Amino acid sequence: MEIQGRLIKIQPEQSGETWKKKEFVIETFGEYPKKICLSLWNDRIKMLDGVPIDSVSTVHFNAESREYNERWYTELKAYRVTKT
Repeated sequence: MEIQGRLIKIQPEQSGETWKKKEFVIETFGEYPKKICLSLWNDRIKMLDGVPIDSVSTVHFNAESREYNERWYTELKAYRVTKT
């Protein structure tokens, strides 16, 4: 999937023993703009280097859901971020 919008926030990096994660927020364009939080994992975090806040970016991502204790959690995992 692909989405285009304005980068409005980059969250601090989170990490564990074997993983790193960074979340960022894109605001879409249009009459009713939406704010969407996406995540980058491990070596893909470097894709946000050089992408300034308020820049227009295109993000390619996969949507994944998982169940835990009969509740469902969805994450949007980015695999490509380009400044447009």
